[in-house]
Amino acid sequence: MHLTGFIDLIDSGVGKSGRNAEGDSWWETWQEVLHQDEWSNVARIERSAQKQAKSGTENAGWYEKWWEKYDAKGWTEKGAHKYGRLNEQSWWEKWGEHYDGRGSVLKWTDKWAETELGTKWRDKWEEKFFARIDVVGNSSQLLSIKPRERPPGVYPALDFGSLSPPVDEPPDEFSPQ
Repeated sequence: MHLTGFIDLIDSGVGKSGRNAEGDSWWETWQEVLHQDEWSNVARIERSAQKQAKSGTENAGWYEKWWEKYDAKGWTEKGAHKYGRLNEQSWWEKWGEHYDGRGSVLKWTDKWAETELGTKWRDKWEEKFFARIDVVGNSSQLLSIKPRERPPGVYPALDFGSLSPPVDEPPDEFSPQ
């Protein structure tokens, strides 16, 4: 996608907030931006939101943000961070996904909590998924495998060069008489 001559084509968003008589408060924002990266000249879309609430009478509240970022070459990043507290208890949860636009993906999470008694736990996880070209292209052993010949049988005729879809006609024995 090449959109010549624009820096900020779209930049929209909104913010809201509130407070009640007890002092409880909250706010939230969201934003969506479409722009062209000045270094790569690639169009990008970014969406994000944030929310927060706090108690006016006790040590309690929560906060979260999330985001999505995309570019015209297929690169994508998504994620969220969430935090909470209620007196001496607190927690967080974070996660993310990174797509490189060529088939590889990195997914991760990070969760943590602490109770009012001081008990803590944490769970972190990360997993990478590789594109076939990354796996096969970097393995001399996989590249050395010779493809097998097709066993006898009936195979569909695949024509990836045709612009119109093939017409699926039922065999004569299934045709209406």
